[in-house]
Amino acid sequence: MPDVLPKALVPKVRLGLGIPAPLGQALPESVVCNDIDRYVHRFLQHRASSWFGRERTLDIGCGEIPRNLFESSNAFGCDIRGSEDGSVLGVDLFNEPIPFPDKFFDYVTAYDFIEHVPRVLVSPTGKTRFPFIDLMNEIYRVLKPGGLFFSKTPAFPSKGHLE
Repeated sequence: MPDVLPKALVPKVRLGLGIPAPLGQALPESVVCNDIDRYVHRFLQHRASSWFGRERTLDIGCGEIPRNLFESSNAFGCDIRGSEDGSVLGVDLFNEPIPFPDKFFDYVTAYDFIEHVPRVLVSPTGKTRFPFIDLMNEIYRVLKPGGLFFSKTPAFPSKGHLE
């Protein structure tokens, strides 16, 4: 991958991140890097350093290791399969609530997870549920007032959406 984001990608990344700058303006050298995860991290450090270092973060759909984008002192994870060491709780977030109390987290992150959450489920008895809406409500419930939800999702026609 190149050391600088391709010019065609810059407007899309900026729009996705809500970067308030003219689309034709060059990115500051301090935030140009060779992959989107590092770009996002550098952007947040450059433009939003006051968001970093709070107490707790939750990474949903994290796999074996929770990410800690905001460098919190305590990182937790939830995934369909929990970890043996207990750092990731096993929970089916399509059907179960997030197993933490209200207003517990400063941050909730989701990397390549939200696109997998079903929008509508119909049970054999005909009851309709909306797991995506339920999960968004759960994220809101566990975030402290002023907390931050960060989601990274591949978009068509990116290479990542095929994985």
